[in-house]
Amino acid sequence: MPTLLVADDSEIIRKAVKRLLKAEPAIEILGEATNFAETIQKAAELKPDVLLLDLHMPDERILDAEYIRTRLRPVGSEIKIIGISLSGNDDAEARDRATSLGACTVLEKSRFYEELIPAILSC
Repeated sequence: MPTLLVADDSEIIRKAVKRLLKAEPAIEILGEATNFAETIQKAAELKPDVLLLDLHMPDERILDAEYIRTRLRPVGSEIKIIGISLSGNDDAEARDRATSLGACTVLEKSRFYEELIPAILSC
């Protein structure tokens, strides 16, 4: 059973993910984070299998992608990252950030109900 950390500054998105995954017994949500700094701390503490990561959070200008990547995925880490954004792959900045973080895919938030569970299980 994959474990998941949900990182998004929007409480509405975090609640929607929890509601969607409540019906999926094959995925366990370990925790939530609301910015990149908290995500780094929670990922180190909880050690999830998968990180659902909003690619645009309030502290994105303070912490560069390389800093975030090296802390989320230190040498030997097997955490898989799924990037999320409002525009999905149509958002070039989000796509570039996802690539620099080593994300396996980028999902559009409005398509969660179709794509989220398959992405988590196949990432």
